[in-house]
Amino acid sequence: QMGVDLRDLDAVVADADFLTIHLPKTPETMGLINADLLKKAKRGVRIVNAARGGIVDEAALADALASGHLAGAALDALADEPPPPGFALGRLDTVVLTPHTGAHTDRAAQAMARGALDNCLAVLRGLPAPNAVVPTATRSS
Repeated sequence: QMGVDLRDLDAVVADADFLTIHLPKTPETMGLINADLLKKAKRGVRIVNAARGGIVDEAALADALASGHLAGAALDALADEPPPPGFALGRLDTVVLTPHTGAHTDRAAQAMARGALDNCLAVLRGLPAPNAVVPTATRSS
C-alpha cells in the first residue's frame, strides 16, 4: 500500500550506498553489524550508527574500513565510552566520531524534559504514558 519493498537485512546491505542504524540495544541487536554482514555490503558503502554502541562490531568495522571495502563510517555511540587508548577507529581518517550528543540542542532538551513530564503526569493519573516503549504500560499499584 505504501510502496515499500520489505527485504531482509542481507539484501538491504548488499544494495545500500549508505547504511544508517537506528535500533534499540537489545540482546538481538548486539553485534548485528558484524564481519559477516559487512562482507555482504556493497563496496564503498558508508555506515552511520545513530543508535547505541555495541550494535556495530567495531573491530570488524575497522577491518572493513582499513581494507577499503567500506568508504567511511560515522559513529555517534561506541561500545566503550570513552574509547580505550589506541582505539582503531579513532586512527582512521574515514571515520567521524561524536560523543552521542548530536541531538543535544536547547530545543531538543526542552522537548525531552516536557515529554518526560507528560509521561510522569499521565502515569500518576493512572493513564498510559503517551511515549511508553510498551504502550500499555501504566502505573502499578
